[in-house]
Amino acid sequence: MKLFALSTLALTGLLTAGAVSAEEPETYAFQLEVGNGRCSVDYPRADGTTLTFLYLKSGRVNVSVHRPRWEMVDDKDTDNQDIPMTVEVQGVGKSKAKWGGYRNGFVQGVWSAWDENPSGAGSSGDLIKLMEQGTVYTIWFEGQNLGTFNTKMKGFAINSIRNCVNNPA
Repeated sequence: MKLFALSTLALTGLLTAGAVSAEEPETYAFQLEVGNGRCSVDYPRADGTTLTFLYLKSGRVNVSVHRPRWEMVDDKDTDNQDIPMTVEVQGVGKSKAKWGGYRNGFVQGVWSAWDENPSGAGSSGDLIKLMEQGTVYTIWFEGQNLGTFNTKMKGFAINSIRNCVNNPA
């Protein structure tokens, strides 16, 4: 996979140890990755937790939240795909995925997938509409708030991965 450069804003955040909210660690960078009909954008937070949006050429959107070590994943059934997450976009709305589950391995966390349909419950179209309008994402999984991520730029996450997958380098 190719790794694209970080934005100036993101680099500034990496180079300066800015103040972080006591409630939620600051989301301080993004990175864009490209590979075979898919692109992803990662939003790591200062606490080591990363939000990843993955867009497939088919139109499917996957979302994951992960970190190198996450005790909440220990002893979970990673074969179960019936635990969808909900993505809440501040001031815009919520979208619940069709599928989801736990991930265990090099990184631990949770993942979910939205169907590639343009509209309807659990569809990528439903999530994409929210992503085009928002910047602050709160992730819910099994009723638990996994935290908030501030992407800082309205619509950047979906537009960057959608353009990337349709115009590979």
